[in-house]
Amino acid sequence: MDLRLDAPTRIRSPLVGSELFGLDALAEAADQLPWEAVEHHRSIGLPPLLPDGAVDRVDADAGDVVRHIAGNGSWVMLTRLAALPGYREVALRLAGPLQLAVRAAGERPERLDLIAFVASPTSDVPFHLDRAHHVLAQVTGHKTLLVGWYDDPAERSRQVGRAFAPDRTNPDRLPDRVERFALAPGDAVVLPALTFHAVEGGPDVSVALTATVVTDVTSAAVRSFQDGTRGP
Repeated sequence: MDLRLDAPTRIRSPLVGSELFGLDALAEAADQLPWEAVEHHRSIGLPPLLPDGAVDRVDADAGDVVRHIAGNGSWVMLTRLAALPGYREVALRLAGPLQLAVRAAGERPERLDLIAFVASPTSDVPFHLDRAHHVLAQVTGHKTLLVGWYDDPAERSRQVGRAFAPDRTNPDRLPDRVERFALAPGDAVVLPALTFHAVEGGPDVSVALTATVVTDVTSAAVRSFQDGTRGP
């Protein structure tokens, strides 16, 4: 498949059923990860725009939030999973097509990571962006991925810049165009770095894995926004 780094691309996930992706295993992983690698918050009824990123959290450790995800109305993100036994191999397998595309585009990979997203039924994620190229693979459950674009280059630059300001805020205006990707187990989407996206949760518990690839080009782009040299 000819993957491009300038547009989202739907692919089939190479992942197969594994105990590593079950709630018990991911809860145990959350217990092992350092606190700064784990985030959780309530996620039911969040609007598509949440500029200040303000959220509420249940009073529980991330591992317990994962264990009871079916009924606590939350969303959990586990980063640095590639550092744990077994998950490094998952990251390499999932990121394989993306790494080939990165090299074909002349970019040099600098860092690979694996992130798990565990969400209660009907959990929503407002529009945001990520600094790395990534491939998002649905493991269990269903959701809809929304990918957005701003037609005006200056407006896009302003919105990207918000993500790298000192307070790291989210977009304050909806994208002009949105493409929707319905995801079921086995579906995956490759998203280029700095792509705005959001999530509408489905009726069941969702587990998704994201392999991220930071490259010399994505790092330079982030630095240009952080130091204010990046124009429209």
